Amino acid sequence: MLFAPACDIRYDVDSCRCGRLMVDTLKVILISLVISTVSVFALGPAMLKWHGLLPRSDASAVTSPTASSVPATAREMSTPNIEGLSVRAARDRWSREGIMVIEEGERVDAKVKPGTILEQIPTGGAPLRQKEIHVIVAKSPEMVTVPNVVGQPLDRARNSLLSAGFEVPPAALERSDKPAGSVIRQNPNANAKSPKGSIARLVVSEQLREVPKVVGKRLPKARQALKDAGFEVGEITRREHPEISGGRVLRQSPPAEAQHVVGGAVDLVVVAPD
Repeated sequence: MLFAPACDIRYDVDSCRCGRLMVDTLKVILISLVISTVSVFALGPAMLKWHGLLPRSDASAVTSPTASSVPATAREMSTPNIEGLSVRAARDRWSREGIMVIEEGERVDAKVKPGTILEQIPTGGAPLRQKEIHVIVAKSPEMVTVPNVVGQPLDRARNSLLSAGFEVPPAALERSDKPAGSVIRQNPNANAKSPKGSIARLVVSEQLREVPKVVGKRLPKARQALKDAGFEVGEITRREHPEISGGRVLRQSPPAEAQHVVGGAVDLVVVAPD
């Protein structure tokens, strides 16, 4: 009985020590867990990147996508401008880029060398969705012999040149002792070789004659007088006049006794009907 209290005291002391030890252990464990958790959140991504388990966040990957990551449709080429180049030069230059130059047709153009590219589809600068450029190239014009039309009447000379494939603008007039209305010069010269479709110019002889006076005549008689002299009646303007009866010629242009081209027109001012 004397030893019982001592045992109880030791038991209580041991129990207290065990309790403190458990508390301390729990504190250590909790602190370790907190530290581990913080470490995982703080250092985990860096460790994963270090071991290659998480991709690196490079600046280029974070900002904008590189050209290699852009879809091919968004990186379409612009069509190069190849007009003015020869087909051979264009093919030599752009075949290295995988671009085909395809001839679609030809067009006569005497201003450039045959084989020069005149048009292209797509046009220069447009998106090149397929690596193909279709082109129209220049070809040499057909050369034809110029017919000799000097001395011929204008209408016949014009028809001869048109049939040979030339364009014939209105003829120039020049005073000459040759018959009125006949060709006195042509360009290109007769029997020369010239591109088909080019222009042939003609100079025609004009014959001058004095214009008769028709002022004061009634319109039918004025017409006849002009016709007999080799002229045509041109524009007729009607004006009222308080003293002259209707239908008579008040003025004429060119005036009487003036030199005028045979077959030319004479304009008249006539008094309006009463």
